Amino acid sequence: MTDSTLDWRQGVHDSMPVFAGYLSIGLAFGIVAAAANFSVWQIFLLSTIVYSGAAQFIIVAMLVAGGDATTILPIIALVSMRMFLQSLSAMTVFKGISLWQGLAIGSLITDESYGVLMLAHAQGKPVNFSWMNGVNLSAVAVWALSSVLGGLLGDAISDPTTFGLDFSLTAMFAGLWVLSLKADIRTKKAKFSVVIGEIGVTAMSFIGLSYVFESSIAVLVATVMGALFAHYFR
Repeated sequence: MTDSTLDWRQGVHDSMPVFAGYLSIGLAFGIVAAAANFSVWQIFLLSTIVYSGAAQFIIVAMLVAGGDATTILPIIALVSMRMFLQSLSAMTVFKGISLWQGLAIGSLITDESYGVLMLAHAQGKPVNFSWMNGVNLSAVAVWALSSVLGGLLGDAISDPTTFGLDFSLTAMFAGLWVLSLKADIRTKKAKFSVVIGEIGVTAMSFIGLSYVFESSIAVLVATVMGALFAHYFR
């Protein structure tokens, strides 16, 4: 496959495996947001402008709890810090792109699209700006659509906590953290001291944050802090 044949349509095709996850989490977010009296348009704008499952769940939860921008923004910045690191990492894959193209890629990259990119790069595919647009833009479309559908369905579910939908993103984060930890141990990429440190940082962060925030938010932030510790010290 040459660089000229790796276009946006191939990017859409390569990102299809992540659509199922986007659909389920997006639906859960839309239902939870609708139950918190967010309109469909507000759900759509959150999903396209904020475009971060973790950040969107936190925004809804903290607004319902009476939080304001001074408390919400620092948490959103901390949770989203990993995206800055992933964007910098992604830029090392692309050759000869402009600053604006780099900003366009970085502003839409997510954990899942970053994973698609790294997999394609590891397989030796000549990834380019057009291909990455297919990955990113299709992911945005699926996420926004699933969130809106969840918002429309939310009118029929008065209490999403009955089905555990408010915990869906927290469970996903915790699951990803455990799988990442297991993968590091199996491939011996992480030193034993780093693994213990990551577990300790995550646990202590959760304990400390749980005194200030709801447990669901504490889990999200603690997971990110543990991952950042492992990233810098492994």
